[in-house]
Amino acid sequence: MKFLLLALLGVAAVFADVDPSFGPPAKGPVGARTSSNEELDEHGIPVRYVITLKSDAVSKQKASSRQTRISAADQENNAVKELVQSLSSLLPKAANARGESKDAIEVHDVIGSLNLASVSMSKSQVKELAKNSNVESVAQDTPIFPTGIRRELLAEVPPYGIALSQADQIDQVAGAIKMCIIDSGLQTSHEDFVGQMNDNKLTGKSTAGQWYQDNCKHGTHVAGTIAAQGGNGKGVLGVNPTGDLLIHNVQVFHNSNCGWAYSSGLLGAIQNCKNEGAKIVSMSLGGGGWSQNTYNFMQDNDDMLFISAAGNSGNSQLSYPASYDVPNSISVAALDSAKNIASFSQYNSQVDIAGPGVAVRSTVGESSYASYSGTSMATPHVSGIAAKIWNRHPDCTADEVRLALFDTAEDLGAPGKDIYYGHGLVQAKAADDQLAGCGSSGPTPTPEPTPVPDYNVLVEIKFDNYPTETRWTISDNSGDELFSGPNSAVSRQLVLKEEFELPLASDYMFTITDSYGDGVCCGYGQGYYKLSVNSIVVKDGGQFSSTESTVFSVVGDSSTPLPSPAPTPLPSFAPTPLPSPAPSNSPTPNPSPYPTTAPSPYPTTAPSPYPSSAPSPAPTKASTCCSG
Repeated sequence: MKFLLLALLGVAAVFADVDPSFGPPAKGPVGARTSSNEELDEHGIPVRYVITLKSDAVSKQKASSRQTRISAADQENNAVKELVQSLSSLLPKAANARGESKDAIEVHDVIGSLNLASVSMSKSQVKELAKNSNVESVAQDTPIFPTGIRRELLAEVPPYGIALSQADQIDQVAGAIKMCIIDSGLQTSHEDFVGQMNDNKLTGKSTAGQWYQDNCKHGTHVAGTIAAQGGNGKGVLGVNPTGDLLIHNVQVFHNSNCGWAYSSGLLGAIQNCKNEGAKIVSMSLGGGGWSQNTYNFMQDNDDMLFISAAGNSGNSQLSYPASYDVPNSISVAALDSAKNIASFSQYNSQVDIAGPGVAVRSTVGESSYASYSGTSMATPHVSGIAAKIWNRHPDCTADEVRLALFDTAEDLGAPGKDIYYGHGLVQAKAADDQLAGCGSSGPTPTPEPTPVPDYNVLVEIKFDNYPTETRWTISDNSGDELFSGPNSAVSRQLVLKEEFELPLASDYMFTITDSYGDGVCCGYGQGYYKLSVNSIVVKDGGQFSSTESTVFSVVGDSSTPLPSPAPTPLPSFAPTPLPSPAPSNSPTPNPSPYPTTAPSPYPTTAPSPYPSSAPSPAPTKASTCCSG
C-alpha cells in the first residue's frame, strides 16, 4: 500500500524572529483575544475565518448602497463588509436561543475584488453562516511565517550564490518585467538601495506601517539578494545589480521580530502585485495552510510566476504558497556552497528547484550586512534570475521561463527531478540560452508513455476542518475489513491518497463515516472523497450525514470497473486540480492563530546555517526543510 500526502491546510499566517531565527512564537498565550468569540491556537494566535460571499449577493449589496463618490474598489470593499455585518446581525439571536455567545462577527480585513473578508467568530457561528444562501464558503484563515535564520553580521563582495547560480554570467538589461516582493518591507535608505525610489523603479505598499522601513530586516535581506546595487564599492551585489529592475514591495510583516500574518492578507498582497503590473511574485514565507482562494488566484493568473520558499522544517510537510499544485507556482529548496541540500530544507514532491540558501550574505538595516540561512534566502536567487532572464527575453511566456529554469537546472541528488533538489540548482546562463529560442518552432517531442499503475483501487479524501471525525473502510463480500484509514494523524483540509492492489472479485464495499454526522462537506470545510477502480472514478461525494457506502467490483479489463451504484458528481466546491505543497506569506496587522491540529511550517529549533561537519549529499529521511 502506498501512502501519499498531497495537500495540507487552507490559509496561512506568517511568523518571524530576527534573533536567532525567523518562525512562529513558542507555544503559549502570546496573542490576545479581540472578542470573546475568538479561540487561540497552540501558539496563542487568535483563530480567524475567511468568508467568501457569492458575487450576485455582493452586487446587490453594492447597488443598494448607492455610493457614488468613492472609488470602485472602495465600493466593493464596503459592500462586502456591509453584507457580512448584516449576516452577523442574525447570528447572535440564534446563538442566544441555544445559550451560546451573543458576540457578533468581527470583521478584520476585506478584499472586495475577491468577495471575501477575514473575521473572528465562534464555531457555532461558522456552521450557521455556512448555511446562508449569500455565502459561497467559510474556511480557516491560517497563519504564515517568514522563513529565514539570522546567524552573523558580516567592501563589496559578491555572495557565493551569485557565481554558483551563474547569475554573474549574463548581463542585466532594463526591461518592463516587474518583480513583486512580499515580505517585511525594504529599508530603502540602505546604501545598496539609495536612489532607486527616485525614478519610480522601486515602489511599495503596506497593510500597516511604512513599506520602506523594515524593522524586521528579513525583507531587506531578501531584496538585497535580488537587486542590491553593484559597482558602488559597498557591501554586496544582487542577481540584478544595475538598479534597473522594476520592484514593487508589499509589506505584510510589521514588527521588529516580523511576527506573523494571515493567508487572507497574503492573498490581498498578491492581488496588489498583479494590480501593479508585476509578472513575478517572490515570497520568502509560508505556512501549513491550503487556501482555495489563493489556489484559484494562482491558477487564473497563468501569465505570472509565483516563486516561494519550500519551508525550513526539515521534513516532508507541504508548505503554502510554495506547494500549490499549479504549473506557475515554483517551490524552492535550499542548498549550501558545496551544493549539498540544507538539513532544514523541506522535501516533498512539490519541490521544483534549488538555490543557495545557507549562510547567504545580504543587506540588512540602514547600511549593514548579515548572513542568513533558510529557503527564504534560496527563493530570491531563483526569483531574481527569473526576472533577469525574462527581461532579456520579454516575448517569452511565463511558462517558457518556468520550463527554461527547470530544463537547465544542474541535476543534483538522484538522477532527474527528486524530492530534495527538484530539478536541481538554478543556472541563469543555461536558462537564458534556452530562452533564445522563444517562439521558434522545433520538432514535436515524442510524448512519454503513460506509466502503468501498480494498483487497481485508489481512495482519495480531502478532509474538512475536523479530520479525526472521518474514517473509511474497504470490506470483502463476507464483511471482513481489508483496508481502513486514515492510519496516521492527519491535518484539516489535507488531501490523502491511498492505493491498493485487490484480487479480481465483485462485491467489495467501501464505507466512509463521520462521527459528527455532517460528512466532509460543507459546514466545516470543503472536503470530498473519490473511489477509483482501474483509474476510473466509480463513486465520489462529500455531503452525507454519518455514513455512506458503495459496492464495487474489480475486474481485469480497466474499461469495466462495474460500480453497483451510479457515480454522483463531485460537489461544485471541490477543487478540480488537487492542491499541492509551499513557505512564506503576508501578515496582517492583527493576526490570529491557525488550528492546533495544523502542522508547524517552521522548525522547532533554529537550524544552523553552517553544517557542523561536511554536509551529506542529501538529507536523511528524518531531516526537514524550512524556508528561511
